[in-house]
Amino acid sequence: MREFFSSIKFKILIGIVAFLIGVMIYAASTAGEVSFFSSFVGFFTTPAQKLSTSISEQVSSKLDMITNAQKYYDENQQLKNKLDELYKQMADYEKIKQENENYQKILDLNVQYPDYKFSAPCKIIGRATNDVYQSFFIDKGSNDGIELHDPVIVGEGLVGIVSDVQMTYSKVSTILSPEFPLGVLSVKTKDTGLIQGSIEYAIDGLTKMNNINRNSEISEGDIIVTSGHSGLVPKDRIIGTVESVEMDKNGLALVASIKPVVDLQSVTNVFVITEFEGQGEGFNE
Repeated sequence: MREFFSSIKFKILIGIVAFLIGVMIYAASTAGEVSFFSSFVGFFTTPAQKLSTSISEQVSSKLDMITNAQKYYDENQQLKNKLDELYKQMADYEKIKQENENYQKILDLNVQYPDYKFSAPCKIIGRATNDVYQSFFIDKGSNDGIELHDPVIVGEGLVGIVSDVQMTYSKVSTILSPEFPLGVLSVKTKDTGLIQGSIEYAIDGLTKMNNINRNSEISEGDIIVTSGHSGLVPKDRIIGTVESVEMDKNGLALVASIKPVVDLQSVTNVFVITEFEGQGEGFNE
C-alpha cells in the first residue's frame, strides 16, 4: 500500500484531481460568465455529437428511402405523365397552328386565283431514294380528289407534277425532272422557252430552259414563270430565276439554267391544284 502512495500512478491521479478541483473553484468564482468547464468538456464532446448527428441523419434518409420508395415512385410517375401530356399538348398546338397557316395560304390563293380548286394541304411523307430529281411522296391521293398530272405548288410557285396516284398517297415529280416538259416565259423579256430538266443540271439543284430565241436579252436574275399554253399547269406560276445563259450546242438557240424558287429539299408541305381554267388544253399536242 505504501508503495502505491509513492508510485508515479498515484502522483498522476493526485495531479488530475487537483486540476479538476481547480477548475471547479474557477467555475464557481466566475458565476454569470461562460463556464470554462463547460467549454472544456464541450471541446471533447462536440465532435462526437456532430458525428452522431450525421450518422443519425444518414440512417434516417436511408430508412425514408426504403419505407417511402413506392410513394416516391408513384409521385415520379405522376410527374412524368404530366410532362408527357404537356409535350403532347405542345405538339397538338404546333400541328393545329401549321394546319391553320396552310388553310390560310389556300384562302389567299383562292382570292388571287378564283378559278383554282385545291385538295386539302398535303404533307411530304417521304422522298425517293437516290433520286437526283428529288421526287417525293405526299399524304393525299385519289381519295382526296388528286389525279395524275395535277400540278403541285407552294405559295412561291410550282414545285412539280403528280406522277403517280394511289388511294391514300401520291408521288410528285419535281421541276428538275425531264418527265414533264413545261412551257415557260421570262417576266422581263417575254421570251418563251421549254423547261425540261436533265441529270447534269439536277445534280446542282437546277433545271434547264431550252429553245430560247438566240437574240433574246434574257439574263441572270430574270424571273421565269409558266406560260400555261400546254394545259398541264396554270399560267404565271413561278418556276425560278435565271442563273446563267449560254448558246446551245447547235448555235441555234439559247439555253438557261434555272434555280427553283424554293429549296426542294426543305419543302415539307405543298398544295395540289385539282382544277384550274384551261386545264388539259393542248397537253397532248
